Amino acid sequence: MFEIYDAAGARVHVGDYLTGTRQAPDAPCTSGRVVVIHAPYILVGQKWVKAVYSYERSRYELSDWTRAEERQEERVQPPKTGGIIPLALRDTPPYPAVWARLTGVRSDGLPDGFHTGGAWHDPVTNAVWKPLDGRPNPLAEYHLPTAEANALDMMADTPGFPRNWVTQCISYPVADVVHWRGWLIRQHAVVIDAQHLDLLTLGMVLELEAGLRTLNRRGWGVNDALSVALDEYNRPFFLDLSNAGPSGRYEDEEYCYWLPFLRQIGYGHLADLRLAGRHIANGLLLWQDRLGYHNGHVYAGLGAPPKRKPRGSVLVKPAAVKREIGEVCPQVRYWLVRPCEAGPLPEATVNQLGLIWAWSPIRRSSSSPVA
Repeated sequence: MFEIYDAAGARVHVGDYLTGTRQAPDAPCTSGRVVVIHAPYILVGQKWVKAVYSYERSRYELSDWTRAEERQEERVQPPKTGGIIPLALRDTPPYPAVWARLTGVRSDGLPDGFHTGGAWHDPVTNAVWKPLDGRPNPLAEYHLPTAEANALDMMADTPGFPRNWVTQCISYPVADVVHWRGWLIRQHAVVIDAQHLDLLTLGMVLELEAGLRTLNRRGWGVNDALSVALDEYNRPFFLDLSNAGPSGRYEDEEYCYWLPFLRQIGYGHLADLRLAGRHIANGLLLWQDRLGYHNGHVYAGLGAPPKRKPRGSVLVKPAAVKREIGEVCPQVRYWLVRPCEAGPLPEATVNQLGLIWAWSPIRRSSSSPVA
């Protein structure tokens, strides 16, 4: 039995709050019993409420939240002390409780929490609390707020960025000065490391790739080695955005971070295809550049070349590209390049010709947030 108390101190019978059936976020409640939607949010009948753990009383208490839309209202406000957070708070958990700091090694060999100090695990709710501040450089003797919450707000509910998080601000007095820290809260997820590579499917990898390209088109970059996890609904997401922000070199994210990540998780063949397409798009002759094929959309053809290629496209035979490309993509019988300004080929045309998308330029969208 699990107990929650309302604002008046009366006990609310919840029953299977922790052990009951979990449904997808926003799933309809067909009965009057409590169903876990996404901790700490629960649905009683058609009423949304939030359970907050009181460490003073060692129990869960219901807040007065009653609408699903109000889940969006938690926003991390800038610290009220000019943004500077003392380094002494780096090793302070969200609450004075017996929480364990999560440790490990990132894909680039640096320890987890290199920027922020690391996340904390709440054993009661199985939630992970990650600081929304970190050192601006390795030698800094202070923390500054990160843009992770901003990036998540901007990308919420797009591929690779499911809304599986909430944020919370907590005040900490240090030397008679109150400092505010923001926290990113998620349920404990499965981090994709060497022991969990088999959990990632090709569909998940392509979903993550689409999400990263969308982030880059909006003029933002992760600006760091990539780390990925699966949430409780088996949705892949980018786990660490502590170094994310507007970037003038967002086009380089693919080459610097995504392609090495593909090789790390066992999708080196996909990395070879992307790199080959990138080289072909950027290596066409200058006279072709004048026609707009340079830096265009590249597709790989595994069958015989079509008798009639799509209008405005150019066929590139394997003999016309570098030998290294032919060695890493021996199954490709021809490459088809479409001018950048013409946009990518329609999906129906790609399927009809049996093409595989290899590479496209990342161009900042006109609706991108102002950096």
